[in-house]
Amino acid sequence: KKSYPTIEFQWGFSKPLTHNDLLSQKFLDAGAMDFRIGHTKKKIREKYENIVEIDFDFLFLGRITKDLATSDEETNDKVELNAWRFGISSLDGYAYKLGGTGELLLYHSKGMVWTKSEFSSDAPSEQLIDMQNTYDDVFRFGNCFEGGIKYQIVEPIAVNIGFERTIVYPRHLFWYWAGSELIEAVGHGLVSGFVDEVMKSSPIAAPIVYFVLQNAISYGSFELRKKYMNWPFKTAMPLLIDNYKVGVSFAF
Repeated sequence: KKSYPTIEFQWGFSKPLTHNDLLSQKFLDAGAMDFRIGHTKKKIREKYENIVEIDFDFLFLGRITKDLATSDEETNDKVELNAWRFGISSLDGYAYKLGGTGELLLYHSKGMVWTKSEFSSDAPSEQLIDMQNTYDDVFRFGNCFEGGIKYQIVEPIAVNIGFERTIVYPRHLFWYWAGSELIEAVGHGLVSGFVDEVMKSSPIAAPIVYFVLQNAISYGSFELRKKYMNWPFKTAMPLLIDNYKVGVSFAF
């Protein structure tokens, strides 16, 4: 196992969304930018020399704003979101060795994030005013997950493309949150055990199976939380932010 100090820069665009019962107005697309710093650990198992197990634990700081977007989208009565965010996350997955120092990683990540949001609109509704009273000018706790593909061109440079979803809770109800997270964690644990079995019988398929199933568990869990932020418990409706990103990283 080897450890590499790593920095990563990501750019893309954001699509905020909510359940229609919380806010019927649509959001403007916004630009997004993230900076990440942490350590990448790589492990090669003796029996599967062409497969690399990779973990990247990192801290991140990000900005979401229309100022980073190039769209000429009509504003009309749409809602503009500007936000600062920071958090901690853990990325893991399996990579195919491609010869030399080339690696193709299929990954899943899960983390905790604190987001300070500001909403504005030319035609604010009562729903939007309620959201402003809840979210504006304060950091709110949330969770995020990301699925993507990272290609190491040559040490230490890699590029990636990914989809991230963030859920921002209007309030942090610890016990409800812990129960909801535990249900998702059981799903991830079952997938990890299943992938270990796949690795024994068909190593070449293990990275793909891990990527598909782990991200499916997270995506499904976050979809269920659109109406109840701590599903299956009947709690408030949250803010969600989808980010579509490309990035470049340096693992020294």
